[in-house]
Amino acid sequence: DEPDETFGIVLTSAVGADLQDADAIATIVDDDSPPSLSISDATAPENAGQMPFSVVLSQPSGRQVTVHYETADDTAQADADYLPSASELRFPPGVTEREIAVAILDDTLNEASHERFRILMSDAEHATLEVAEAFGTILDDDVSLPTLVGLPPDVNLCVGGAEREIDLTLFFRGPELRYRADSSNANVVGAVLARGVLTVVPVSEGHATVTVTGSNDAGTAVGTIGVLVVSDPAELEAIEDAMVLAGAGHLGEVADAVSRRFMMLRNAPPDASGSSKSSQSSAGAGQQGAADMSTGSMLSPTGSLKHDSPFVLDPFLEQRLPDPLNRRDSFSFALDGLSGDDLSWSFWGRGGTRNMRGGEDGSVHGSIDTVQIGADRRFGDWLAGVSVADSTAQLDYRYARTTAACGNSGTGEGMLRTELRSVNPYAGRSIGTGWIWATGGFGNGTAVVERCASGRRYVSAITLRLGAIGGRHELGDGEGWRWALVEDVGIERLSTDTGATVVSGRSTTAGRARLGLEASGEPVPALEALTTWFRASARSDWGDARAGTGLELEAVASYVDEARRLRAIVGLRTLQANSVERYEEHGGDVSLSLLPKPDGTGVQFDLSAKLGPPSRLAGGLDGTGLWDVDRHEPRLDRVLQWRTEASLGYGMHALRGIVQPFLAWDAGRSGSGIRIGMPYEFDAGTSRIAAKLVVGRDAHLGNHLELGCKVTF
Repeated sequence: DEPDETFGIVLTSAVGADLQDADAIATIVDDDSPPSLSISDATAPENAGQMPFSVVLSQPSGRQVTVHYETADDTAQADADYLPSASELRFPPGVTEREIAVAILDDTLNEASHERFRILMSDAEHATLEVAEAFGTILDDDVSLPTLVGLPPDVNLCVGGAEREIDLTLFFRGPELRYRADSSNANVVGAVLARGVLTVVPVSEGHATVTVTGSNDAGTAVGTIGVLVVSDPAELEAIEDAMVLAGAGHLGEVADAVSRRFMMLRNAPPDASGSSKSSQSSAGAGQQGAADMSTGSMLSPTGSLKHDSPFVLDPFLEQRLPDPLNRRDSFSFALDGLSGDDLSWSFWGRGGTRNMRGGEDGSVHGSIDTVQIGADRRFGDWLAGVSVADSTAQLDYRYARTTAACGNSGTGEGMLRTELRSVNPYAGRSIGTGWIWATGGFGNGTAVVERCASGRRYVSAITLRLGAIGGRHELGDGEGWRWALVEDVGIERLSTDTGATVVSGRSTTAGRARLGLEASGEPVPALEALTTWFRASARSDWGDARAGTGLELEAVASYVDEARRLRAIVGLRTLQANSVERYEEHGGDVSLSLLPKPDGTGVQFDLSAKLGPPSRLAGGLDGTGLWDVDRHEPRLDRVLQWRTEASLGYGMHALRGIVQPFLAWDAGRSGSGIRIGMPYEFDAGTSRIAAKLVVGRDAHLGNHLELGCKVTF
């Protein structure tokens, strides 16, 4: 908004004409609306001396804007609470904000908490009035200021333990107080305030401060309370027990894989077919549920590749499976070139599952799944190689809260998940009809703790070191059995990185030693399709968990009717007579299968029932979990559960290979699921390439897609 503006035009130097009127005036008429004026409310204590009011012009103006103002009483009285004022306020061109200052008077009367007067604007020139009235609030400062007379020293709490209540009215003095509390880190400690009582809630490990404020109209008083939140000692012990089981499981898988590697080497001369007994796989089951199998493929002394079965991933029997790329059973394969003086490399793989329970009164329970691949080479009487092991453990733990340290009783639950990867060089030497061997290992991984009550997750890095030695000595054949003495001893150490979380700074050691007698059943003429394998071992465990000794028993029987394409397998394993009370390991499986034709085609059906612990504990303190709440001990129906699995497929020749569409269904107490899949295997002469696409849904993964690819040499 500005006045009209003018400029001139002057004509000069005319040619061929006379200039009669050479000057003209041009006028620019302003068409902008005038700005508007607004005044804001103001507040000040009565001892401030004056109270400023802000008057704002909505936009700059090219004219001088003026407005009249004057004060008026409301609850405040002129000359008693403030000095009356009336004047004119001016805004020079371009200025958009001015201030009106009204003097206020201080007194010693304890009046109402606040009093008000008004200020009114009128007679605006070159502007309109948008907000023409404002209130000035005078705060009585005769109310006494709040004071702080001390606060509790630093508070120490446990995660999941008792909360701490602090009555702030005992530490603040002053009338009409209002309180506020703020935590510096809500992920460590929470601050809840109700009627002047502060409740400090432990959330997770760490240190934080809670700032408390008491205020009234006269002012505020502020103090801080330091809070240190630590882990419950009982939970730390339970987590370390779980780490011990994870380390023991990883150690057992690595040591068993190396031990089984030398079990397959029997130092016998090649048979008439050109393959040695040393390269034949021994059907059997590994400790605590790890089962071995062989592809049936081996290198003959001349180095040519021989296939006993086109594509094999089946324990105890070299046959196809409807779903060869996603079996839940443990497996291993071997491509051996160790017969006679052949110095070729051998490659092998192994998978295993262990279901374990330990800790105080069996309070830690879960499973560890391990996959290993390796390569080795024979040098005369020596065999040397290296393997890579990848283990995933999922262990649920439960503990009784420490009343003395954490202030309340009750129970806590959580889950430890570890992922361990290690590189394990190994070597062994044949002695007579047996072998002695040694292996070491180093690696890293991650550990994740998830608490059931809060759902919070804590992650830490892990480093591991392991070592094991052992031997296997043939005792000869007799009465249809092949006998051997086996022994091994090993130790593994896990360490997590430093930090403030519950899983940080932990270090555990697990060790075991075994001495056992092994019996491999030779085929009986009347029952050539029946094979058996037994082992009985005295086993001793030690380390950071409770040490104990026990008798470890394993037995497997497999029967095949090739004419009817039927297969039945029964496997049992147990750790009995353990010196540690309630420390047990059990497992078993029963399966009945309709096998495919030798070339992989035709109808394929598999039905199995498995007995063992669930892979993950479900439920909680409502009685649906693993532990019986009243007795605080594991419930057998939770520790050992039956689960059924069924699959129906059909194999056919297509695309220069074999396609095996299948439908699989499984059910158990922890949920059920269904999968539809399409494995495909392409025969490339000396090798086979298999791929798989599966769409499924189950209680744990929900809807999911599975992809797989495998090359078999």
